[in-house]
Amino acid sequence: MLGLISSTIYPSDLPLYWGGPRTCIPSQERLEQTRTTIESLQEAGINRIILADNSGSNWVSGTEEFLAPADVHVFNQHQFQNKGISEIYMLLGVVNFIPSDTPILKISGRYYLTDGFAHQIGDDDLVVRVTKHDGENQWMSTRCYLARNAVVFERFLRAVLRDLYGYGARIMGPRSFLRILRHSVLPYEPGYPYDDPVSSIEVPAARVLKSHHFRVRRVHTLGIQGMSGDYGQTLISQ
Repeated sequence: MLGLISSTIYPSDLPLYWGGPRTCIPSQERLEQTRTTIESLQEAGINRIILADNSGSNWVSGTEEFLAPADVHVFNQHQFQNKGISEIYMLLGVVNFIPSDTPILKISGRYYLTDGFAHQIGDDDLVVRVTKHDGENQWMSTRCYLARNAVVFERFLRAVLRDLYGYGARIMGPRSFLRILRHSVLPYEPGYPYDDPVSSIEVPAARVLKSHHFRVRRVHTLGIQGMSGDYGQTLISQ
């Protein structure tokens, strides 16, 4: 199995939606936490590790030495206000560096495997954790999941993007019908950000699991922990 870490250790100053910062965690702390991610993969017997980082020109030369033995790939992917979109495009960029027949454990930097992690891909395409949110929408945790191989991984990522971008053009009721009609007549009028949708990628990811032909195993716990990226800094266990 290959461990694939997604990170942005030195993030851009560009804001997220509603003017919020992309992170409130200092880069040195993010670096230390990502080091812990690598060590937890090694302790689980995962010794082939790729780290895909979207710091771009903010990357500090020499950081890769601290992250050894991870194979570090630094990207300068466009910083969407929806951080999840930037991550998906970055992960698509790193797919070519992954052997086609190798199972993948994707984990977000700053999170780490616990003693409770004991998942193997088996005959499934994806091993995921899905939860209810607000009583209706399902969310798939993109902090960590397993993919059968690079082909399945790429197909899943592209399906999530298609669902995310296509959802804004669906008619779900009178309001969405009027919005689509208005934008058809006035396509350049500011409104729904079709180019940078607001929806968290966890929601379209969960929809993809139900609507596409993947063999999916849902688990109650992933066996990961990590600190949240908001100002509250709470411990997240999944």
